[in-house]
Amino acid sequence: MRRTVLVLVALAVAWGQAPDAKEKAKRKEKSFEPAAVTDVRQLVGRYQGVDSESWLDLRVGTDGAVQLSQLEAGRSVEIRDVQLTGAHLEAVTVDANGEGHPFEGTFGNRVLNGVRQFGLMVEADYRIDDTVTLSRIFYRRI
Repeated sequence: MRRTVLVLVALAVAWGQAPDAKEKAKRKEKSFEPAAVTDVRQLVGRYQGVDSESWLDLRVGTDGAVQLSQLEAGRSVEIRDVQLTGAHLEAVTVDANGEGHPFEGTFGNRVLNGVRQFGLMVEADYRIDDTVTLSRIFYRRI
């Protein structure tokens, strides 16, 4: 009986130990830190999505208005009513049927396994295929 208890205790201790190096390498350490935006011109540039056929271009007009254009899966997407409040961006995308859909994102730094990259974290449903849909997409500034 005592031997059985010792074996169970040993198994419990082994179960709670830290994973080996191979298991640790599989884990991704991710975080996102919203940017402190003091001037909209800090945000001007091109932001690359999940592939080379998905990007956003942010410009500022001479009147100070934010202008945003988008290419998604190789197709141009109309974006209107762009509003920027600090690091938070809101707009409306227009689909092929002329219907508007909310578009939201936050500018900031994504930290992935210790590497920082500035970009726009977009809250959207982005369908990769029939089984995978992403709810957040990071567009890195290039």
